[in-house]
Amino acid sequence: MAATDKRAEARPLPPTTGATERSASPRRHAPAGTPASQVRALPSLVRRRALRSPGLRAAYAHERAAQPQARRGDVALALGVTEGELIAAHAGLFQPALSSLSARHLLPQWRRIAAALPALGVVRSITGNRWCRLENTSAAQELTRRCEQAAGDAPACTCLADAAAAGAWAHGFAIEERGADGRVERSLQFFDLYGQSVAEVVLLEGSRVEAFLDIVESFSSWQLAPGLVIPVKKPAAAPRRMAVAAFDSAVAGEGGTATRLPNASTHQVLAGAAHSGVPLTLRVESRGGRLSRSGALQDVRLDGPWLHARGAGHGLRLRADAIAQTWLLRRPTPNGTRHALVLLDAAGEPIASISAETDAEGSERGEWRSLLSQLAAQA
Repeated sequence: MAATDKRAEARPLPPTTGATERSASPRRHAPAGTPASQVRALPSLVRRRALRSPGLRAAYAHERAAQPQARRGDVALALGVTEGELIAAHAGLFQPALSSLSARHLLPQWRRIAAALPALGVVRSITGNRWCRLENTSAAQELTRRCEQAAGDAPACTCLADAAAAGAWAHGFAIEERGADGRVERSLQFFDLYGQSVAEVVLLEGSRVEAFLDIVESFSSWQLAPGLVIPVKKPAAAPRRMAVAAFDSAVAGEGGTATRLPNASTHQVLAGAAHSGVPLTLRVESRGGRLSRSGALQDVRLDGPWLHARGAGHGLRLRADAIAQTWLLRRPTPNGTRHALVLLDAAGEPIASISAETDAEGSERGEWRSLLSQLAAQA
């Protein structure tokens, strides 16, 4: 539920005097020192905003009215733009009646912004790639604490501050969206160089709205911040470390195997694990790094093309129709064979991997092995 605050209602995202949409010029707002030829070759979000913002805002308002529960990423996909472009179209000055969504550009001071997040209190963090998102509800300060504890274990690191320091964030926005019931949802969302979302921090009931507004006032501008230039060429392939390492260890490793399974197996695995109470580790790889969540699932369901899995304070949202390949990997270890499900998209890029938490002795649970054995026998 979105955070609300009477003080916040009287204190909306503050405008910058004199900022107008017409003043947005790609040459004027390119990073200092950018060659003129590069400015011409690389269209910026501002140029696209100047040319397409009114149409995008109108299209988004139409889709939002028709599908109030639709997620912004799904609407952007339907409109043929990235979610970053959609948000950028709502940054600037326009009549509030034209759209329920408004945004402010965040300055590229990512480490300082990440350091300010703990003041928000309890939030929902959303990380991952465009096909799979991991959600976690916790105190914002725990995001940093987890990273410090897992500093030597990259697959387990879920710290937003690490992603900011590693340069995974290229664009950021402070966002407010008013629902049909009048409630305002506030969030901070961060995108890679190509406008794909890599992290989002959503305020909940009880989150500190004043801290959010302080971040907006300290780190935002109506004008384009340096670095908001999107290359014309298609984005480079997402990192393939997870898939490559998994296949190397399973196939090239002694006794390792990889078995192709039907793509519907993912739903069966998640539902079966939830029914038997087996805690899982869900890993997602994106340009923001490798992210993971662990714990038992309590509810697994399909909602259109999306597969939702929920646990206590965490969850997974997976685009089931984006799964092109599903592999069951078996890898020998001193504590017995480990099993993992690896999901790939049509380009062969990793979407996610699913494995089970081990017991106190470091061995897999029998329920997990039994579930996967049944699936392998049906393949």
